[in-house]
Amino acid sequence: MDNFGAVLGGVASALAIFAAAIAVWRWTRAWRQRRRLRHTVGEIQEAATDLRTTVVQIDHAMSEGVGWAGWAVWPDRLGLHLRALNELILDAEATAARVRGTDVEPRLERLRGDVEQCSLLLRRAAEVYRSGTITNYRAIEGRPVPPGATGRDVTAALHLEDENQLRQVCRDFTHLVRSCLYQVGMDDDARSYEANWPATRAEVFASDPNWEVPTFRDGTDLAPPFGAW
Repeated sequence: MDNFGAVLGGVASALAIFAAAIAVWRWTRAWRQRRRLRHTVGEIQEAATDLRTTVVQIDHAMSEGVGWAGWAVWPDRLGLHLRALNELILDAEATAARVRGTDVEPRLERLRGDVEQCSLLLRRAAEVYRSGTITNYRAIEGRPVPPGATGRDVTAALHLEDENQLRQVCRDFTHLVRSCLYQVGMDDDARSYEANWPATRAEVFASDPNWEVPTFRDGTDLAPPFGAW
């Protein structure tokens, strides 16, 4: 009996050690997964900032006039920014797919899902801006389109009918990024985060207050501010 008890004790000890090892392994795995997701959130925030910068640059270029190259041919000044939007869309799609395919511990599933949705919302915002830029370029045929006096006209990178959609996507994106930041313990960053994707000319100016509105010679063929048609 003493030998049997010793065997049982040994088995119990071995099982306890095994369970502890599994717990440590799972904790370490979850810590690494959380760190990778946190890094991905940072990448998405950087991409969101790049999107805002690209939109501001598109608005500045079209304010000054990009010239007409054709219905589906982009002038150099505009093509540069459209390529940036295309790359951002592809990168956001790739990030969403990668995060969706990530196997995580159950307690990290909500974070994983939020990060995936952030990528998809970023892609959607870039798509709305790309479509708006192309639509506006075709409508004004590359002519300069100076901002209106009030700044309430929509940015040259956004079609007037898509303003409400863009604002909703921006709100949803901001909410989810904040959720992700809270989940990874970055509370201060979460409280202060705002995507700030511009929808109006006034918001473009707020993003780049040092930019000066271009002046034109009398008789220059100008297009009316977007939303004033």
